Amino acid sequence: MCEDILSSDDIRHYFKCTIFEVAGQLECPKGTLLKYMHQYYVKPKWHEYVYNTVYLGHPQYIEDLDNYGPYDWLSDEGLTLLRSINTKSQDFVLEKIKPICFKDKENDIIAYRTLCHDCTEDSAEMFEIRLKLFESNLDFLRNFWGSSHLVKNNSEKLIPILKLIVEYSDELTQHIYLGEPKELATYAQKNYYKIILELLPAVCAKTKNFKPQWPNYEFSSQYRNWTRESYNEHPARDVVRILKSAMCEFSIKEPREFISFVTNYDDEKSVVYYEIISSAINNLDTAYSDFAVSWLCSDIHNHLFIYTSNQEDYLSTSKKII
Repeated sequence: MCEDILSSDDIRHYFKCTIFEVAGQLECPKGTLLKYMHQYYVKPKWHEYVYNTVYLGHPQYIEDLDNYGPYDWLSDEGLTLLRSINTKSQDFVLEKIKPICFKDKENDIIAYRTLCHDCTEDSAEMFEIRLKLFESNLDFLRNFWGSSHLVKNNSEKLIPILKLIVEYSDELTQHIYLGEPKELATYAQKNYYKIILELLPAVCAKTKNFKPQWPNYEFSSQYRNWTRESYNEHPARDVVRILKSAMCEFSIKEPREFISFVTNYDDEKSVVYYEIISSAINNLDTAYSDFAVSWLCSDIHNHLFIYTSNQEDYLSTSKKII
């Protein structure tokens, strides 16, 4: 019947179009219909209409294209089809773009633009590819706007992105929008333990060679990246703020465990580490004042003077604690 309608000269065009409209709305089209739609997909007269109405956004029809010989998935049309199902059929999309990833900048851009528009919808494998593309081309990370969505959705996917900001802090010089300060603080409070376990060692490893400014008077551009500024702060400072919020929440929620953590922490430490810890100690209940004072006095050179949080007064945090 469909063929009779489509081939008839006595039936208006828009009546014929209803066949494709209905086909495009089916959730589970079967093999016979898939094959029939493909016959019209390859007809020049109907191609554009069938492409937009039946195929675009519909995984079953798009995946069926592989059954009729090689299909050019890297053509403009093929990539548009893949983008239209990047949330519905991620394994299929990745199968088509992984062969071109990490070969050159142009192909990385093509692959990156095919990923989900909103990374909260990424599968584990797609998100892994996204992270690797960030490393392959830091411009993707510099211009990434999706962190705020991760924050609002309380997604742990934000943490590996923050680790990349730490790892490539020397190359990332411009501001990266992660979210509103209050939302970031709330996110850190909700995920404080995982943030501390994942980010603190990364930050300490990255900043381990930064010596206290006094009496060394070392102040390289890398050091400045981790120092609080009045404006134009480096993305690394956002990571520090998130870590400080997480550590403060730890000290408030689990003060005894926090004290044990600080006392037994044997990984690499740095001037940034001491800023993070001193901020949390300042938030301890007064019942733990003895620990706070003893911590300050146990290493005056590193604990009493905090070099990255207030360039005008290295003692500002210690004064608050006392």
